[in-house]
Amino acid sequence: MLFVIAQTYIPKLVDVKIDGHLEEVWDSALTFRDFRQQYPTLDGDVPYPTTAKVFYTDRAIYVAFICNGRKPVLQRGSRGDLSPDRVSFSLDSYGGDGKRYYIFSADAFGNRSDVEVNSGMFNSQWDTEWEAAGRITEDGYIVEMRIPFKAFRYRRGVVWGIAFSRWTSDGYQMRLPLNRRGVFPDMQPVLLNAPLSWALSLMPYATYRRDSLRDFWTGEYSLRRRMYGGGDVRLTLEDNFVHLTIKPDFASMPEGKATTHSIERSL
Repeated sequence: MLFVIAQTYIPKLVDVKIDGHLEEVWDSALTFRDFRQQYPTLDGDVPYPTTAKVFYTDRAIYVAFICNGRKPVLQRGSRGDLSPDRVSFSLDSYGGDGKRYYIFSADAFGNRSDVEVNSGMFNSQWDTEWEAAGRITEDGYIVEMRIPFKAFRYRRGVVWGIAFSRWTSDGYQMRLPLNRRGVFPDMQPVLLNAPLSWALSLMPYATYRRDSLRDFWTGEYSLRRRMYGGGDVRLTLEDNFVHLTIKPDFASMPEGKATTHSIERSL
């Protein structure tokens, strides 16, 4: 039997402050409430009501979790050390098939963790800049996230995939959509008009060379020293590269001859 999941548009709204207090703009966000139990009972009813909201702006993706029904067990910790009551937002920005995606996790105390996943391999050393804040409520807690577009790689013009998870200290995991595929997890297909992705990096280098040259006619040797310096400037546009290489040739010679320069450009 073939299951077709409808694509959903994420609304474009305005930037808000990340402080655990949901402003009025969140009322217009794309909202999900149909969480199911992922563990310990696959597709079981959820013991605690959970709501997830998402929207985007020109600069970032915003995510909010409203976790009701249970007060969280909190612990202070460094980045990557999360409380047992926590939430996570999974983002596949390469086509929505779950083969390459990012996981952004946080708890009500503001602890954060991020992971890059590629073909089932988890890269916990991946580290990027994003915001999260939480607040304890009468019936649970709220977590807000702000993930700048510059914090991750993505493709424009393709379907993205998103997923939401909540863990509790009494051993439950709730997820939307329910993951039945395992290694390449199920994602909710979404569409949005992401801005042009670009990054600029500079990689300088220097090389020192010392040669002993023999004069064929006199049989004498002379010492020649040369130092090379330069750098690679790399401009990344989405998944393509415009690569500019600058190689000035700083030649230091005993005779004091003039220095030469060369520039190479490659696209």
